[in-house]
Formats: sequence, C-alpha cells, structure tokens
Amino acid sequence: GGKFHVNPVHFRLNDVVQNVFDLLFASAYSKQIDLCGDISPSLFVYADLNMITSILQNLISYFFFISLRMGQ
Repeated sequence: GGKFHVNPVHFRLNDVVQNVFDLLFASAYSKQIDLCGDISPSLFVYADLNMITSILQNLISYFFFISLRMGQ
C-alpha cells in the first residue's frame, strides 16, 4: 500500500528554510523573485526533516508559478 516511513527529529526550522532557499535561488533569480524568510534562529521543531523540506520546496515552487501568473 501507500505506507511511508516518518522519522521525526528536532531541528532548527531556519536552517531548513535557508537550505530550500539556496536550492531554489537560481529559479527565483531568473523569475526576478526575492526569497526572504524571517524565522527566529531559536525556533526548533520536531518533525520529519525530509517531509518538511519537500513541503517547503513544493509551496515555494507553487508560489513562483502563482506570482508569475498574477504578474507580480
């Protein structure tokens, strides 16, 4: 079936967001989109790191698409 493994760990959310921004920088730059995040470095979360990374990448990529369609 559709089982998946969840591996929650404690991590600094700001680090993950910065890593995703680094991965998507070239795409954002080519679309003239500025990536900025204001997340406290002291904010830790307990979650599956791979899932959170994937969710953030998908959300930001979707926002690129929407912003271009709206002309922003």
